Amino acid sequence: MGIDIVRRLAHKPSSVADARAALSQLEPVVDPHTFETLRLLVTELVTATVRHGTPSATHDIELWVSASRERIRVEVADRGRRAHTSAEGPGLSELGLHLVETLSDRCGTEARGCDGLWLELVDSGAFTRESTESAAAVS
Repeated sequence: MGIDIVRRLAHKPSSVADARAALSQLEPVVDPHTFETLRLLVTELVTATVRHGTPSATHDIELWVSASRERIRVEVADRGRRAHTSAEGPGLSELGLHLVETLSDRCGTEARGCDGLWLELVDSGAFTRESTESAAAVS
């Protein structure tokens, strides 16, 4: 069982709120502490991409979230830029980089073959027992 979220976001500040809103379907099934960490980290990744990305009429920011019982993986990619190997990714501030490195289990640059950032919350107890039991009863 898993949940996948895919969103295209414009290169504008309001996209940060749009990205956070896209996570709403995870809130009822993800541990509250993990969900708040996830929201903070998505905010950091999308903010960095909006602030330091390349606005283009033809290239949006792409957000992918894949959540399972074992992990939550987030990728934020800017299709308008080619991947690079900077340790900080596309403009992630020192504080943002510290938050991502500290709060995620794994992270890196290059998402979906282009300039971007990714992170994972591994074995986070992501789905609450109650929600997975409800889903099993429905199946």
